[in-house]
Amino acid sequence: FPDGCRVDDTERGDGRGFVLKAMAIYHSQQLYEHVLWLDADNCVLADPEPLFALSAYTSQGSMFWPDFFGHGVKKEIYQELTGGKSAPSTTQDAEPGQLLLNTCRHQDVLEYALALNLHSHVTYQFMFGDKDTFRLAFALAGKLPQYHQVATPPTGAFATLEGSDELQRL
Repeated sequence: FPDGCRVDDTERGDGRGFVLKAMAIYHSQQLYEHVLWLDADNCVLADPEPLFALSAYTSQGSMFWPDFFGHGVKKEIYQELTGGKSAPSTTQDAEPGQLLLNTCRHQDVLEYALALNLHSHVTYQFMFGDKDTFRLAFALAGKLPQYHQVATPPTGAFATLEGSDELQRL
């Protein structure tokens, strides 16, 4: 790892462990054209292979899901890094636990995502972890229209306030 970039997967609350996702996806482009990232706590309920054939994915080369929680991205990072050409999304923040990406088509996006995450000591002050570094990377690459976010959060069909200890804690 570059000097000054200490990557650790422990729960410290500072977000540095999130950097691993961007690094893994960035390096996966050497072997895979299409990457479906699923965090270890994702529970796949159906065969994900049909996702690769969806028209939204084939036309845009990306698929992200909205997070169950609100808007945590501060507009200042978009203003500063894009020179005011782009703004944070008016949709939900991205769910970081799953994403689908064409790594060949979006090599430039992966470069920006890696850089944003390697400088997490700065970027994570404007967002919670790696959640929206991919959307910002699309904006920096001038490809924001190719950032596709589906309408329904992955937990949307199953989580209720009454039925979720995690939601009650929050």
